[in-house]
Amino acid sequence: MKPAIVYHRPAEVRKRLAELGLALEPLLQVVEGSVAGYSACTANDPPMAQGWEAWRWGTRRAREIFVPTGWERDDTGNLSSIVNHALRLRIVVVNTDDGTGRLDAEPSNRSKKGGRSEQAANHNLQLRLALEPPEIERAIQEQMKADALSDYETWYLCQHIMLDIKRGDISRAELSFPTTVSCGYLGGWKERIILRDDDGPVGSKARERDDGFTPEFEINVRRRA
Repeated sequence: MKPAIVYHRPAEVRKRLAELGLALEPLLQVVEGSVAGYSACTANDPPMAQGWEAWRWGTRRAREIFVPTGWERDDTGNLSSIVNHALRLRIVVVNTDDGTGRLDAEPSNRSKKGGRSEQAANHNLQLRLALEPPEIERAIQEQMKADALSDYETWYLCQHIMLDIKRGDISRAELSFPTTVSCGYLGGWKERIILRDDDGPVGSKARERDDGFTPEFEINVRRRA
């Protein structure tokens, strides 16, 4: 299997998104909605609450932003998404692990299998797609089969939100296209478009300047009299 094509420089990220009919800022707003849902939870909430709320608020925010622009809500097979029939594109918000938004790793939507204590810890700490992974896996598999028989593509807005004591709630995110799902794991990534990494949004002004994305300014120098 070929390694995924990864877009992470501001100019190439915006270019690839534009080819899909998308823009960076609305996708970042969806991630911000997920962070808000995550942050609203307290120590009194059940351990799964942060992951559920991040997914729920991200999906809701995606619909609030995109539906007025021609997209539609879609819950086919209990896989909540937004779909654009003109673009023949579907987007699903999914909570993923620490590999999200990194060049040296890949995202996964479930914690790795291990001992019972390790599984319990991962179950509490990692953000899961939803409360019933087997049902979600079946829905994703059905959607992939449907995509294979059509010219629609289902992209996943992968997001990993974490608590940093000094920086507060921070997140990494990417819009990525998987080709397989097995035992609950999304994989076989074909393309990954990094939206946020440890340095923040890839489209920040400072990073676009570093990428040569902003226009140059002419500096006039006058000779002293």
